[in-house]
Amino acid sequence: MELSLPLIGLGCLFGLINIWMFQGLIDWLITSRVMDDPVRGKILSTLLAYMLGSLAYLAVSDLWLGFVLYLPGAFLIGFLEVRKGARMQQAALDNDEAATFE
Repeated sequence: MELSLPLIGLGCLFGLINIWMFQGLIDWLITSRVMDDPVRGKILSTLLAYMLGSLAYLAVSDLWLGFVLYLPGAFLIGFLEVRKGARMQQAALDNDEAATFE
């Protein structure tokens, strides 16, 4: 199988979408219910989504290329989700402080 630049770009785009969908499902179904820290939950769900997506690519195509193609999407989604988790954590701390002083 010969890889061209458009094919690699399309694979990375599909990987980004795949990681985003898997991460959202894993976060909603598992880590948001089990973990107390939203930042750690977002990191764990992103890692699980990356592994699940890469292994699904491996199962379908018998190529280890999925581990490379899905990595940029995992980094991007992980960065965005960690920022989102940090904002959630800060909002929870702000609400606790407001309730404490009232």
